[in-house]
Amino acid sequence: MYRCTGRPPFVCRYIIIDYTVRPVKIRMNQSGNKEGKHRLFPEMLVYSREAHVSRRTNMDTRIEILTMCMVWDKMNDQVLLMNRPDRKGFPGYIAPGGKVDFPESIVDGAVREVLEETGLIVNEITYKGLDEFCDPEQGLRYMVFNYLATSFEGRLLQDPPEGELLWVPMKRVFELPMQDWFAERFPRFFQKGTFERSVIWEKSSGRTLQETFMVYSDSVLEQSGTR
Repeated sequence: MYRCTGRPPFVCRYIIIDYTVRPVKIRMNQSGNKEGKHRLFPEMLVYSREAHVSRRTNMDTRIEILTMCMVWDKMNDQVLLMNRPDRKGFPGYIAPGGKVDFPESIVDGAVREVLEETGLIVNEITYKGLDEFCDPEQGLRYMVFNYLATSFEGRLLQDPPEGELLWVPMKRVFELPMQDWFAERFPRFFQKGTFERSVIWEKSSGRTLQETFMVYSDSVLEQSGTR
């Protein structure tokens, strides 16, 4: 039996800064990036890029639920990545993951994928955040739930099904070939709190219509004395 650690993200209002509806002033930090703070949750960082999103009300929609689990050997400060070949799609180094089978829970799906793709049994796992991609033209919502495994047992598979497995020192991760989106997501597995990223993407034009990113922190609960 594996053990889940960390608190789930607390409930808050989902914020999208929509410049086509109401202009919102956002403070710029020293690096020139947009950043803002919700008045109720000051530890929540928010940014958004938005273009016009057409509203489609008469379209069949579908949801695909997937997981990604970063396996971290804390003692040796290294992570387990697999080198996906071109024929598998998303070539390059990536963390284990895949589709959640119905009716298993999402965290069970994450643990199962690690076992199937690496041979390791996860003993301790922490939820880190959600990445979702929506395509209005196809009516598709693609949701990836991200986890960090910090305790595990077993031996690596000799013939892994999704690509060669490699223990990579943390300081050398970005020397490896990988997808841009994975390189962007990688640091979030090791940052405090949980994240939520939502992208609306138009396949026909290759444009990002809207992007919203939020980081949730439990410090607000601690400051209020909530137990």
